[in-house]
Amino acid sequence: MGVTDRARQTLPPGLEIQKSSIPDAGLGVFNKGETVPVGAHFGPYQGELVDREEAMNSGYSWVIHMSGQCEKYIDAKREMHANWMRYVNCACNDGEQNLMAYQYRGEILYRCCRPINPGQELLVWYEEKYARDLGPTFDQLWNKKCSANEIIEARFQIFSCSLCTLSYTSQIYLNKHIKRCHYEEYFRHVSQRNAEGSSPLLRLWKELC
Repeated sequence: MGVTDRARQTLPPGLEIQKSSIPDAGLGVFNKGETVPVGAHFGPYQGELVDREEAMNSGYSWVIHMSGQCEKYIDAKREMHANWMRYVNCACNDGEQNLMAYQYRGEILYRCCRPINPGQELLVWYEEKYARDLGPTFDQLWNKKCSANEIIEARFQIFSCSLCTLSYTSQIYLNKHIKRCHYEEYFRHVSQRNAEGSSPLLRLWKELC
């Protein structure tokens, strides 16, 4: 730790850092070796432990769920305290992903969920259970990671949540957020208007379920 350009020096054999295939995303990680098989693991994600405010202002942070309501934040903004995983970009949607981020024994790992062929960029999404356990905190960090790549405003229509300040790149992901973070609020509204049958909230709730 503390060595200049440490993140690049930790790059495993067969992987290469070059310009990302995602417009305006900067650098990315590409497979230049043999096909990476499903089930291969990378990690753990390395960085500095920071407070919540600093994590929320960084596009290189992950949140880790501890016992009870406790959380810790790991930030890979500074290359001398990070590893190569800081360069892996977020997928634009879960259909493009070939890596899945998840928490294991207090650390963040990436698991290969689709074969990564030579020449392909490594793109990460997240495990649903990991996001569900962390609720709105995770959503805020994920949005920051995506907006750091400037892909939300540049490539997609925005779907905003009416119950908080978060926005998403598709109705599907907005629905997932609502189900995960605003379950009780939407259930209460739907229950009140259930008799109407044509309530927009009721229709949305049926989609979520």
